[in-house]
Amino acid sequence: MPFLQGKFTSAENLAIGIWNEIEADIQQLGVTLHCIKLIETRNIYVEYYGQ
Repeated sequence: MPFLQGKFTSAENLAIGIWNEIEADIQQLGVTLHCIKLIETRNIYVEYYGQ
C-alpha cells in the first residue's frame, strides 16, 4: 500500500493510513468519520479516532 511506504508496518500505522485515505471521501458525503478499528485477534486491536 503506497501510504505505508517508508513506515513501520503496524496495525496502528495501517489504521492511520486508512483514515487518511478515506476521510475526505467520507466528508464529501456529508458525514463524519468516527473511528477506524482493526482487529488482529480477540484481544489485540487498534482503534483510531483521528488526530
